Amino acid sequence: MKYIERMVDTPFGDEITEVVLSHPPLIRVIAQLRFPPVASIANPDFIAPFQEKLRSDYPVLRRDQELGLIVGPDGVASQPTNAVVWRLNDKQENWRFSFAASFLALETTSYSNHTEFNDRFIVALEALSALIHPAIYDRLGLRYINRVQGSDRMSRLPKLVRPELLGFIGVDIGKNASIAHSVLQTQFDVEGTGLLVRAMQLPRGTTIDPAIVPVPEPSWILDFDAFTTKPQDFGVKEVAHELRRLAFRSYRLFRWSVTDEFIVECGGNL
Repeated sequence: MKYIERMVDTPFGDEITEVVLSHPPLIRVIAQLRFPPVASIANPDFIAPFQEKLRSDYPVLRRDQELGLIVGPDGVASQPTNAVVWRLNDKQENWRFSFAASFLALETTSYSNHTEFNDRFIVALEALSALIHPAIYDRLGLRYINRVQGSDRMSRLPKLVRPELLGFIGVDIGKNASIAHSVLQTQFDVEGTGLLVRAMQLPRGTTIDPAIVPVPEPSWILDFDAFTTKPQDFGVKEVAHELRRLAFRSYRLFRWSVTDEFIVECGGNL
């Protein structure tokens, strides 16, 4: 099978220019900063100044419980713990901050570009800095979850993504067999940055990860999780810079993973 020539021939290297996609395959983007625990964050009076900094854009505050993950024979399941998590949502519930004793996270189902995402995270970092004055942070992670669905696109996966990510998808396995699900997982270390890649084919109505909402048809997931691998000094500008570095690592790998046909089909102008 002939594959379309790709603009990016190696998965890691220099930063490349982002191509804006009018209808991107992203279903969720999550950034999370983990820091040494601050027990007072569970107290509503303590976190009130943090809420005020964000309330104009994220007016919906809800108290929740942190979820623990349990790995079992049916995949990964979530279970509530006793730890308090504060959720701040925009009115449309497209953007959400989660704030707990040991982490701050931003997630969106309406991602347009990294500049907007980074700017929103910086506002919360400044509020966090004013509230708890963290000396260090333990981990910074940035996750991009992409989904391909629809019978036409699913049948053309070998033309849309690199064969290295497909496993048995696109292979003639005989008339008496079918793929129930497929998960390929690889973790890279790139100059001190970790990058976990998962490529998954999922049956309709199922998921193996709480962050991936099931859909009523088979789908294929391309999931990038870039993260720092050691504690670092906290500073708003430094964290924002690191987040951007994680973003360009993931974006280059994404562009390596997909064909030009995929980019054009998602509304990109090459």
